[in-house]
Amino acid sequence: MHSLVLQISQDALQFYYPAVADAKATSYGADQRLSFQKSLEQAATEEAQRLGGIEHVDVLVEGLVQPVPMNDFAEDDISKLYQYVVPTDEPLSVFYDTLPASNAVLLFALPRMVARSVEAQFPGCIFRSAQTVPLANFARQSAKAVRTQLHVVLRGLAADVALFAEGRLLFCNTFEVQAPQDVVYFAVGAAKTLGFDIVADEVFLHGNAPQVQSVSEAMKPYVAHLTALPALPDVPFGISEFVSSGRFTPKGEAGE
Repeated sequence: MHSLVLQISQDALQFYYPAVADAKATSYGADQRLSFQKSLEQAATEEAQRLGGIEHVDVLVEGLVQPVPMNDFAEDDISKLYQYVVPTDEPLSVFYDTLPASNAVLLFALPRMVARSVEAQFPGCIFRSAQTVPLANFARQSAKAVRTQLHVVLRGLAADVALFAEGRLLFCNTFEVQAPQDVVYFAVGAAKTLGFDIVADEVFLHGNAPQVQSVSEAMKPYVAHLTALPALPDVPFGISEFVSSGRFTPKGEAGE
């Protein structure tokens, strides 16, 4: 029996088994001809045939998070809070993680049909945001730094952007991007509106090596302090950060 970390993005399912020696993430593209439920069932069947049974599943959800100050957080209101900021007519299951170092709660969501399909396939699974551990790590790093820090996590056609000062989360958002210049425009532009100093403050780029390299080259002319931190090639950034973090506080869920 194995413990599984399943990362869900808009176009892929990634399976990773932390206790398996020399483990690599196995990726399954979301087949547009099939429902999400069928795509998940096919992937889970292939994984079961390859490795056997699964005893515990952590589900990492890639995508937008909405931070809420802990003082303003009420578990019964998380669906209303999330959909107030991210309006949609699609039924959602809304979840939350905590970010104690920044005195914040992170709201995130999945389409309700997707969440129910995952729960049916993996009863007892725990949903978490793929951004929670990286943001917690960035907050700790920022708390020890003199300069404001801009962290950008690159993941294909999306970039997660977060601005920290002395451990406080000042801003976070997820942008759709097509080219390295898009990352520069959205990340640096958003940070500058909140007082980021392109001469004095720091930028950190995280993600797969080729994309980190290309964005680094595009961003160098605009910022003075830039650090590129490419992720391990065989494990997605969100999964590797989560696995190395150890255990989490139990999470809540709403939206039913």
